[in-house]
Amino acid sequence: AMLKKIGFISRDFHESRPNGQLAIRFFSILAKYTDFEVFFYTLKKHTVCDKINTYGSVKKGDNMENLSNMIVEDEIDILIDMQGFMVDNFKDVLLNKPAPIQIHWLGYPGTLGISTIDYLVADNIIIPDNSQKYYREKIAYLPHLYQSNNPDFIQRESYVMRQFYNISESAFVFTHFNSDYKIDRALWFVWMDILNAVPDSILVFTIM
Repeated sequence: AMLKKIGFISRDFHESRPNGQLAIRFFSILAKYTDFEVFFYTLKKHTVCDKINTYGSVKKGDNMENLSNMIVEDEIDILIDMQGFMVDNFKDVLLNKPAPIQIHWLGYPGTLGISTIDYLVADNIIIPDNSQKYYREKIAYLPHLYQSNNPDFIQRESYVMRQFYNISESAFVFTHFNSDYKIDRALWFVWMDILNAVPDSILVFTIM
């Protein structure tokens, strides 16, 4: 039987983006299987780390049309999008339907709402059964958690410990580790209401 070909499309095939940090160990495990070939698709302007080149064939296009044509020529059986509607996404490639089965996973765990996406990878926390009606895609449930993780990125240094910030062991710590431009006035006051409602709670966030 011919090997199945699986393609991933993303701008985050490196470890300085959360998607890349989460997925890179998954790719290293996937590369050990011999029943299919793995391809990685991105644009020439996007960085790809050296590890990714060892996990499959990296293809870089000049533009979306070029990328779509590459995927068709490579006869990809399943194309997995990791970008969703994030900045610099690949929706124009997905709309061309260059692969017979197209899946969205990891980067944007909401519906893309476009008919060319067949499946969305999720778990029953992100999409409970009674929420399926809000999704255009069929939901491919993973048994525990849709999000791959990478133990290499777990921080164990003292600066992430409560003692470093003089936070008591009894306090409930809410955290926000996203870019600060994603915080708006309305959200800030929602957070303040939550802090007021939860005794002995504290909010920790990064400023970038």
